[in-house]
Amino acid sequence: MPFLTTVELSSGWEVQVCPVPPTASYKWEKSHLTFPTKPGRPMATYTSELDGHTETVPALPGSEEWEHWEKEMLAYRQECDSVRDEKLFEQSEYSLDYAIVRFRDISVVGLEKGEWLTNPPDDWEPRDAMERHGVAPIEDRRVAFVQLELLQYTWDFERIRTIAFPLGGERDTSPITKEEVGAALQMFRPGEGGAVGSLGSGSSLTTRQVADVNVRTGDASGRQTWPFTRRLVFLLTGK
Repeated sequence: MPFLTTVELSSGWEVQVCPVPPTASYKWEKSHLTFPTKPGRPMATYTSELDGHTETVPALPGSEEWEHWEKEMLAYRQECDSVRDEKLFEQSEYSLDYAIVRFRDISVVGLEKGEWLTNPPDDWEPRDAMERHGVAPIEDRRVAFVQLELLQYTWDFERIRTIAFPLGGERDTSPITKEEVGAALQMFRPGEGGAVGSLGSGSSLTTRQVADVNVRTGDASGRQTWPFTRRLVFLLTGK
């Protein structure tokens, strides 16, 4: 049994909540989201001023190839955001279903609290107002119970969220790649100390130095991608 936190909700229910592991969130994304192909690192071809031979090496910041790559990365990040946003509430259903382990009725003051349940009571059904007005039903009965019965108030959702995603859910659950550690490229701009030899076109990098530097393939716009929970809170509350 995972570590559980007990929370009394405004809806008259008490729930026990566990954190959603980053791996669980990552597995959901792998199973349900299809992202576009990520642009490869920008490359440039240089001609040696010494013997005229050409070599293809990672492009330098400020070059035409680098600027073209920045535009590709911006478009890529925007497409990824659109893919995530389209599945936002489906991911919310999964996360809440995972985090809320069990629940019990405490609505009647003075009586002994009900037994812990992992599924809705047998006699519980969503209000028929939804059906009368053509609102599509939530197919999974447990998910419907969590959303419509347990979390009737926005502030209760926020309380559950802080337990399900500690530290505000600001974790990045994607795997770390070599391309994400390339800030060192900024240290080797043309004309700065420490470089020897010449590749022409104003560059003072050697082939070995360029090859040893990883190019960062993060968001070329410098914009931070919002994590799942913050995007969801924004859509629910506007904050």
